[in-house]
Amino acid sequence: MIIYEIICSNLAGDVSVFLSNMRKASSFVAKNKKLFETCDIKKHVIPNNKCEIIKFLNRENGIG
Repeated sequence: MIIYEIICSNLAGDVSVFLSNMRKASSFVAKNKKLFETCDIKKHVIPNNKCEIIKFLNRENGIG
C-alpha cells in the first residue's frame, strides 16, 4: 500500500497529514500553502496488511 505523508511546518511547529493518493496530497498542499512555510510530500510503501498500516501510523507515539 502506498501512503503519502505531507509534512507542513510553520512557526507553531510541524504537522503531518496522511493521504491515500498523490492527487489528494498535491491538492492539500495547494489549498494550504498560505498557512505553512514549507510542505513536503513523502511517499511510503508499506505492506498491505492492517497490522503493518496501524504500526506505521502509530510509529511516532511509540505504540505498536
